[in-house]
Amino acid sequence: MRKRELQRALVMSKGSTASMGKFDEKLKGEPKIKGLKRKFDPLVSAAGAEKTKNMEILGRVAKGDSSATVLNVRKAQRAINNSKRSKK
Repeated sequence: MRKRELQRALVMSKGSTASMGKFDEKLKGEPKIKGLKRKFDPLVSAAGAEKTKNMEILGRVAKGDSSATVLNVRKAQRAINNSKRSKK
């Protein structure tokens, strides 16, 4: 259990820098850090596709569609619990 905690602390400390630990020296036997890869829309696309996407978002905002907003209840509860622990 202790080894896992140390590895997690190592990953978190490397991820706390802007470079995500990319330029830090690697230790022998250190696990490879898997980062999140974000996918962006292409810069150049058809004007019609962008317009329909924006109109869809505007329509959801205008009618106040509650199903459009997704709330991750587990993540919210974890954040509340963590904030309570840090206050103690």
